Amino acid sequence: MTPVALALLAACPVIAQDVAPKAASLLVRDDDYLNSVCSPSKFDESAGVPPCIDIISIEAACAPNGTSSLALEAHAQCMCGGSYFSEWLGCRQCLYVHAGLTERNLTYWKDVITTASNLLCTGTPTAAFQALFNSAQAAATVPTTGGTALSDIKSGDSAVTLYYTASGNAGPGKITGSATAATATGSTQTTAAPKSSSKNADSGSASTTTRASTTTGSSSSNFAAPTGATAKNMFLAVAGGALMAAL
Repeated sequence: MTPVALALLAACPVIAQDVAPKAASLLVRDDDYLNSVCSPSKFDESAGVPPCIDIISIEAACAPNGTSSLALEAHAQCMCGGSYFSEWLGCRQCLYVHAGLTERNLTYWKDVITTASNLLCTGTPTAAFQALFNSAQAAATVPTTGGTALSDIKSGDSAVTLYYTASGNAGPGKITGSATAATATGSTQTTAAPKSSSKNADSGSASTTTRASTTTGSSSSNFAAPTGATAKNMFLAVAGGALMAAL
């Protein structure tokens, strides 16, 4: 097992404690393939930015500007008022339909993100999303029901429509009221036109976006990342392979 894999497992004790040594080879299973279909470097913008890519952009845009109650409120509005959580689930759904997660794995992550989103979006937020996600994951129980087989329902097809249908507000949520004072510029800078449904502004025609390789960091709540981000690619493998082995 590589040092990167070991480090990422250490960051996810709920997963790591259930991974048998004989399953170590599964940690790099289909890594390039899963990234090619769930986080492709090229995609048709008219069909929407793949959720596994978009959630990284949204979480970065919504990063709290401090730890004050006002900063956390702005952070919560940004994360909860847009498409982050639906796209987070969409990303896991992509892994599921392309044999990266089993039904039981998917159930586990749905439970974790539901708890984390409730902690952030209900009432007054007490911490940033990453801390709440870690707390939710630490408290999560491993499901004992649901399918344990992997199945790629349409091999090689990276179409977002295969696994995700956008609804409601797209991109980061709008920051309003007194919380705008907690943004970096004192404005709602995170409410620019979302990238998840963009078209060519001049012609109205669909355009194809090419994403360069990136090594931009992402929180441990995101496992699928744009092709070329080595550490995040390995994290995808941990989520898909290690948890699959555990369940």
